[in-house]
Amino acid sequence: MEINNNYLMDGATNKGTKVVEKGKGLDKNSFFKILSAQLMNQDPENPADSTQFVAQLAQFTTLEEMENLNKTSEFKNAYGLVGKTVAFDSYNYKGEQYGGVVKNIEQTPGGPLIVTDIFENGKLEEKKFKLSDVSNVYNQPDPYLSSINSNVDFHSMVSLIGKTIKGSNNDGVFEGTVKSTYKTNEGVKAIIDATGRVISSKMEKKESYNESDIFLNGVYNDEKPVKVFVKYDQTSTSDNKYSYKIVADDENADEKQWTEYVPDTEVLGMKILLPKEEPELPCNWEVSVNGFEPKEMHFYSRNILEAGE
Repeated sequence: MEINNNYLMDGATNKGTKVVEKGKGLDKNSFFKILSAQLMNQDPENPADSTQFVAQLAQFTTLEEMENLNKTSEFKNAYGLVGKTVAFDSYNYKGEQYGGVVKNIEQTPGGPLIVTDIFENGKLEEKKFKLSDVSNVYNQPDPYLSSINSNVDFHSMVSLIGKTIKGSNNDGVFEGTVKSTYKTNEGVKAIIDATGRVISSKMEKKESYNESDIFLNGVYNDEKPVKVFVKYDQTSTSDNKYSYKIVADDENADEKQWTEYVPDTEVLGMKILLPKEEPELPCNWEVSVNGFEPKEMHFYSRNILEAGE
């Protein structure tokens, strides 16, 4: 008597013995449950051929070993990406591809997850991706070349001394001037006199059905946290129908006056990026901006996003 899936109905044998959750496949434990049920209900005058059971058990064992081997191989492949820069077949709302340095691998029942810090919403955020999401691996560290690469990295960082850079950490992205560099066991670091917080935020729409999005970009260097408000009024007689106001935490937003916004101009070091097409209806946006106090900060070379003059 051969064991097969036809013997199951809604996850149970035709005698009602529960074998597996409905909708799930058979595993070795399910096999033993079916075997037990069949032995209990077999015809004593016509017992089942035990050689069939032995053969099928051997097949299950082989398949289980292959599955475990595949899982182990998949985890090793994922773990081999730690410390490497990878790109993922996944994109943010701007259509920009996700990518970054792999910091850890998390094992889950569904397979390994790749843990990476992604620059999003103006700061580094931890995101997890499946191994199948990896589209490219950009660096393949060679142990023989590691010391050479470290020296090249150090000299590259030295060349940045006196220049303005943008660097990222878990608190966001910051701008400052490089004043020195040094080596650690984990890589080369730059010491900068940070002068401002880099802002790159999508503003939140309020009280509107418009689909138009606007963004706030720039460098904010005031210690006070503020909230930036923008409104569009198609009935305005002004050439520019957008206006703004910036409100500190200790100020009343209703008492602040609106100021006409001239496109491509800076407000406290930040620009309001307007949509190409004007909205059809009135619209309001707002976004909160954290304050920043100038201070010394340290960044790994891999976390330096941009270098200027």
